[in-house]
This record gives sequence, structure tokens and C-alpha cells, in this order.
Amino acid sequence: MAKSKLTDAELLEEAVTNIREDRGLTYELINELRADLVAARVSHKEVGFTAAKYMETLQRSNEQLIKAVAIMKKEKTASESLSISDEEVDEILDIIKG
Repeated sequence: MAKSKLTDAELLEEAVTNIREDRGLTYELINELRADLVAARVSHKEVGFTAAKYMETLQRSNEQLIKAVAIMKKEKTASESLSISDEEVDEILDIIKG
């Protein structure tokens, strides 16, 4: 059966959920790495590159969240600018009536 088409809002919500899940996993990996370093099971030299990649992953997810918020704000601003008040409707009707 074909999957129903998701709205932009649903896709955005799904993206944010995925970002949060990815961040959670990355935090777990960083904490495991930290525990290994503290327990002297590994050295900074051995895992430094991996730790840097984990931090890059978090930075990218921060950027993705910022972009998602910007999209939501842009959509909200666009929808607000399309609304018209009752007073504006009355003014337009008065102009039309002449």
C-alpha cells in the first residue's frame, strides 16, 4: 500500500525528531568515549579523531535545527502576512462601494 503524502509541517516535524534522535545517539557515543578515556582504556591519540567527528555531528545537527526553526518562522510570518483583519475587509469594501 502506498504511503500517504506528508505535509510540509509533518516532514519538518519528522526531520526535527530525527535530528533529536541522532543527537541522543551521538551524546551516548561521546559519553562512552569519555568513560574509556577516564578509565585509561584508550588514549586521546587513539580516539581524538573519532571524538572530533562526534562533535562535528553535533555541530551539524545544531545547524539543521537552526534551519528548521528558520523555516518554521518563515512559514508563520508568511501565513500571518496573508491574513486580513475585519477592519481591512471593511476598508476594502468601502473602497469598492466608492
